[in-house]
Amino acid sequence: MSVPGRGAGPGAGTGQGYDAGTGAGAAEGSGPGADVRLLPSTGAACGVAWAATASSAGVVAWWAVAVLSAALGLGLVVARGRNARWAGLLLTLAVASAVLAVTAVTLGARERTGLALHADDRATAEVLGRVTGDPRRLRPVRPGADRWAVTLRVTRAVVRGEALRGRAEVTVLGGRELSSARAGATVRMVGRLAPTERGDRSVALLSAVGPPQRVEQPGLPWRVAERLRSGLRRACAGLPRDAAGLLPGLVVGDTGSLPVELEDDMRAVGLTHLTAVSGANLAIVSGAVLVLATAARAPRPVSLAAAGCSVAAFVVLARPEPSVLRAALMGGIALVGLARGRRGRGVSALAATTTGLLVVDPWLIRSFGFVLSVLATGGLLLLARPLSDRIPGPRPLALALAVPLAAQLACAPVQVLLQPAVSPVAVPANLLAAPAVPPATLCGVLAAALAPFQPWAAHLAARVGGFATSWIAGVAHRAAELPWATVPWPEGVRGALALALAVVAVLGLLLAAPPRRAGTTRQGDHGPGAPGAGRGARAPATVLPALVLLALVTGWLVSPALPRPDGRWPPPGWAVALCDVGQGTALAVRTGPGRAALVDVGPDPRRVTRCLRGLRVRALDLVALTHFHADHIRGLPGAISGRGTPPLLVSPFPEPATGSADVRRLAARHRIPVTEGHSGLRGGVAADGLRVTWEVLWPPGSSSPDGRSLPGGLPYSSRGTTDPVGAPGSTAAGTEPEDGANDAGLVLRFEVTGPGAAMTLLALGDLELDGQDGLVATTAGALPADVVVVAHHGSARQRPRLYQRVRPRVALVPVGRGNGYGHPAPSALRMLSDLGSGIARTDAHGDVAVVARAGALAVVARGGTGAPDRSLSAPGAPDRSLSAPGGPERRLPVAGLPHATRQRTTGHPQSVVADRRQGALPAARAPGPGDGGAGCARHRGRGPPRRPGGDRCGHGRSSRRPGDPRGTARRRGLRGRSPDDRDQPVPVRRRGRGGRERCRARCRRVRHRRDRLPRRPRSRGVPRPASLRRAAGQGAAGPGQVIRSTGGGLRPGDQG
Repeated sequence: MSVPGRGAGPGAGTGQGYDAGTGAGAAEGSGPGADVRLLPSTGAACGVAWAATASSAGVVAWWAVAVLSAALGLGLVVARGRNARWAGLLLTLAVASAVLAVTAVTLGARERTGLALHADDRATAEVLGRVTGDPRRLRPVRPGADRWAVTLRVTRAVVRGEALRGRAEVTVLGGRELSSARAGATVRMVGRLAPTERGDRSVALLSAVGPPQRVEQPGLPWRVAERLRSGLRRACAGLPRDAAGLLPGLVVGDTGSLPVELEDDMRAVGLTHLTAVSGANLAIVSGAVLVLATAARAPRPVSLAAAGCSVAAFVVLARPEPSVLRAALMGGIALVGLARGRRGRGVSALAATTTGLLVVDPWLIRSFGFVLSVLATGGLLLLARPLSDRIPGPRPLALALAVPLAAQLACAPVQVLLQPAVSPVAVPANLLAAPAVPPATLCGVLAAALAPFQPWAAHLAARVGGFATSWIAGVAHRAAELPWATVPWPEGVRGALALALAVVAVLGLLLAAPPRRAGTTRQGDHGPGAPGAGRGARAPATVLPALVLLALVTGWLVSPALPRPDGRWPPPGWAVALCDVGQGTALAVRTGPGRAALVDVGPDPRRVTRCLRGLRVRALDLVALTHFHADHIRGLPGAISGRGTPPLLVSPFPEPATGSADVRRLAARHRIPVTEGHSGLRGGVAADGLRVTWEVLWPPGSSSPDGRSLPGGLPYSSRGTTDPVGAPGSTAAGTEPEDGANDAGLVLRFEVTGPGAAMTLLALGDLELDGQDGLVATTAGALPADVVVVAHHGSARQRPRLYQRVRPRVALVPVGRGNGYGHPAPSALRMLSDLGSGIARTDAHGDVAVVARAGALAVVARGGTGAPDRSLSAPGAPDRSLSAPGGPERRLPVAGLPHATRQRTTGHPQSVVADRRQGALPAARAPGPGDGGAGCARHRGRGPPRRPGGDRCGHGRSSRRPGDPRGTARRRGLRGRSPDDRDQPVPVRRRGRGGRERCRARCRRVRHRRDRLPRRPRSRGVPRPASLRRAAGQGAAGPGQVIRSTGGGLRPGDQG
């Protein structure tokens, strides 16, 4: 698919949009009598467009000629024989050849620009182009860092002094400064190019440096639309926060001010399509215009012309996104049919519209918004009426339930590619929210139209629409709080295929039942005695074997990736569990049967909910938020959903301000008490013989954000540490900026005592170097702990003296696979291994539990899915994990533990990976850079590397070499990294014949050259051969210099 956000605007994620004809009209022409003759050609257009856009211009051109020749030959056969039986195949071939021809021409134009070749080299470029849409806000690369994207249609570019001309699209990534770009404006931007995925509409990514420079103003339609959209935003200024952010999103797709919490809740319960403008909004607006024109007794042509103008105006106002274009074209076909007095055929109109759009723009097939819009509309046209005929109850109620059910069933297999979860409450939530959509849409459009002329009237209309959007927001919040609001589902193609089979099985069961209404009897059927009258009752017996087979195949596809509620997880007697929530932290400390204390909640409510359900935690006694970064707080709604109102313990440093405000607003809504933590604060819980006490060790006092100082008098630091590599007390130089919120985060120490077991836990949060120094200075004596949660996801900034005082037996590293920070750092892993600590990582092992039994600690890993973390990664970021997790393997050993301690538990969804008694096992050492961990096995264990940060042969993990500003960046890949991260070490990407194979080849070349050199000792003063001096960077032998001969005589230029 395309770059995230490229589809149908911000709502493309689940933007199926219950399109034109919601209600009774949606079912017109649907069901068994629908005209499906155009569907084969539409399917061919979709398949050909998908394959052709991922190929090269030459290959596509060859196929276009071949298919066109076949179409011409078949056309001659049909014309001579006057046989219409092959007309359908002829149409399919003609459509396929047209799609191939357009794709070949477009690919050729893209290749002639040369931008793709320069993107492979990560060259710096200056581009000039027109902004094709509104800027899109993306998930941040790091907590608190805004990320935006905008698409440019480039007409001119300058790369390395070479002027490139041609038309091609480029996706620009940058910070908040990109939000100032206006749709339709011509801008100039400078940045570093990076390649895109195969099949992407954009030929390259551009990491922008600086804000866009406006060269030309947008055209008149763009300026008018922007004035109306900004007027709508001003009219919503005085509304409640949820209503003010949702009304512009629902009316024109503007989600710039949509609260993150509301966006997450709407996504969880299947309501995000409301912010993706499509057919439903257009049908409401054009229908209202028709009603007003009819009420004014306007002639029929005038009414239809007014409705057509409203459709065109709405397309300009809502931006010509793919789903909007599809709805507008279908609406135009329907209006033409009304003008000619002919009844519309919905399926034929959808097929013709989809085929026509794909012929004009084949890359639409890779837009999630367009695909979901087509599927939702097709589901309504084909399934709404048959489903409503089989739902008991009054027909209006049955139809109201059938409409969202049909759309959800049609879109579910594609939605799971975007969000690996299924929402059982999606249909009820849509049913409750649907009545509020028409008034909100009409009031929003009226407010936008009145804003430039009568601001007070626009504000009044927006306030009326705000009541409707407040109702929708309330439905989203309440539905997301239900215990089973979302159910995890396998991601990727496997999950989509499994869900498609499940949808087929559900539809087979529903449609196999006979219709409940006599109104569905077709012409020629005259009651129970008619032929085939009882066929519907015998249908279940006919389809039962097929449905059973589908159920078995679906279960086989789903079972490897879904958690198994079979009693084998969590392990009996678990005391501490680190949840796999991606690049974030969520730590559960068991306080009793079905109860726990939670330290941080991760970045995703769904993931923390899945973990707590797997641990069978039904109530929380404490939720401690170490600081207010997104990767530690955004999962709070999922953590507290259905688990009471646990007290919140938070950092006294309220930064980032948005995160702190979101937490306090959620706590106020649920009436949860909030306490600011400081050193000396204690608490505890005792139940069923288990006693858990906790104490805050850091920060030592209240923070002072206005004075930019940290607790305990430590200076606020917004710069990286200046400690050199190898400086005492530091594992590495700073590679990323320190954060005051991190250093002011809570550090908690837990003591767990129970029957025959005792354990201590130290949770360091995201403490940076200053915070670790302060913790060491303010705590007298040792800080012994059996288990430690490594600070800042195992980053390179660790103070060894802190961990030497802790002396942990087990180190837990909460880290997401494929994160863009290089976490965990090899230096941190090596330091922990040198201390004799066993290391467990969520990116490699999934959820991890620690069991304490009679002085022994057992580390039990549930097993990860091997899926990359996308919660806080830039779009298209490659896998940069420093140690490859084992994919779906569930018996992964914990890094750093001896092989002798591994115990297999075949058949269980987890494995006991260590049973470590203090002092009983030898300390294990994690592989370091010098061991050839990312290079070849030949150099493993042969001392320090010849190049800092790499392997002996230079093919390991290394920073950019001095004097080579592009070499390392060109090899390693920088997609998704911000300009501030360009000077950070970039890990090796192991794909195909990667670094390991190159390393071995280099070793063979070095060994071959070494064997050719003389081995007898040289006397003092005799220079090395010229070939070696050239390899070492020295010049060739000059006049008067003596070199040693390796052959049977002197070489030319040698002095005898």
